[in-house]
Parts: sequence; C-alpha cells; structure tokens
Amino acid sequence: MADRTGPVATIAAATATDELPPLSAKAAAPDTIEKTPGQSLAGAVSTGGDASMVRATRSFRRALINALLLVAALPLAGWAVGRTAQDAAQPQRAFTLTASKYRFDPPRLEVDQNDLVKITLKSADIAHSFTVDGYRIAKRAGPGQTITFEFRADQPGTFRFYCNLKQDERCKEMQGELVVHPK
Repeated sequence: MADRTGPVATIAAATATDELPPLSAKAAAPDTIEKTPGQSLAGAVSTGGDASMVRATRSFRRALINALLLVAALPLAGWAVGRTAQDAAQPQRAFTLTASKYRFDPPRLEVDQNDLVKITLKSADIAHSFTVDGYRIAKRAGPGQTITFEFRADQPGTFRFYCNLKQDERCKEMQGELVVHPK
C-alpha cells in the first residue's frame, strides 16, 4: 500500500488503532485566514487536511445527536398516535342545551355508557346552571352566555339534571334527565 498523507491516511490510521490522533492547533480551528504581505484580509482560506477531519467529526456528531433525538421522540409520537386512535374509537355525543324561561331544551339527553359527552349550554335570558349530582357536574352560564364542557358517561342509569341557582324561585322547576344506556 502506498504511503499516504492527509485526511484519508489519518482516518485509516485512526480506524486501524481505534483511537483518534491528537489534533494540532490548526486542526482545532476548521478554517484559518492566512495573510501574506501585500494581500488583503479577504485572502486565502486554508482548509488543510486536519481541518476537513474536524468538519467531518462535527458533521458526524450532529448526525448522531439528530439520530438520538429522533429515537427519543419516537415513543412520544407513538403515544400521541395511540391516544388519537383511542379517542377516535370512543364514541362522542354532542348536545346543545338551551336554558331559558325556566326549562331546558331538549329536556332529555340519551347516550351510551363510555360515550364522551360534549354539552354546549346556552343561557338565553338570566344565569342558569347545569347540575348532575351523579356525575358531580355543576356548570354555570351567565345571562346570554354560552359554555361548553365534556365528560365521560361511565355510569349507566338515569340521572336528573337541574338548575341549582337560587336567584329566582322558578329555577327549581328547571330539570331534565340524562339517560346512560349500559353497554
């Protein structure tokens, strides 16, 4: 084999001995500007053999760090995809419930057990609430306000919902029922 010098010989020597050769001061700086008399600072940029090895080492490190970050991110991406698929597999039911003139419209909501229930409560006149004791839900909508909330209907049965506000005596009349059919 012919006697070589430069980066190829340096890399070959490092591979054969499994250790990197010490870097010279010139190799530590990837590019150095050399100024000769009569030449401007925009002079030649020296890219000696050792400097190209430093650039190759830096490129390798960057690639290694990017690969490690990618490997670390894969389980998180899989979890997010799994959560999206799991949420998509669960049925969702959406209702718009209007509270006005001391009644709920519609007065009856029917869902299946384990449905994700999304309720948009609109208070058309005065402040009203939507309360279901069995699910520990108590949401309040101010006058003319609309609120949206979700819950998982995990308990089968028939549950009364009502307005728990006491600003008007007739608020007690506001009731309806949530029916959760068992699976």
